Amino acid sequence: MYKEEMYFKFEEVGTLKISYVRSFETESEYNSFMSDRLAEGLVYVGEEAIEVPVYPQVLRLDLKSPGNSYYKVIERFESKEDYLRYCDYKLLEGFKVIGSEPYFKEIENA
Repeated sequence: MYKEEMYFKFEEVGTLKISYVRSFETESEYNSFMSDRLAEGLVYVGEEAIEVPVYPQVLRLDLKSPGNSYYKVIERFESKEDYLRYCDYKLLEGFKVIGSEPYFKEIENA
């Protein structure tokens, strides 16, 4: 596999941003794809690998309360379904989950 599950980002002369998710078996297949996009008038911006979340996962969540106060909590989730159940439960309590990111990433960068 030459490039596997990557985001390829393009811009159409400052008006529209386009992303493709593609995998390529060979370099020639990749070059053909890029040539076709450039021939369409798109400008190549960059590419990045798709991150697949690994569970169990510890997340730092940003919450907004009904009184417009903001909170940060750290929770551990065994699966995506646990995370979604937690978000639904918080919605029932009146909170909104407005962001989340891996907690251990912050510790490693400290």
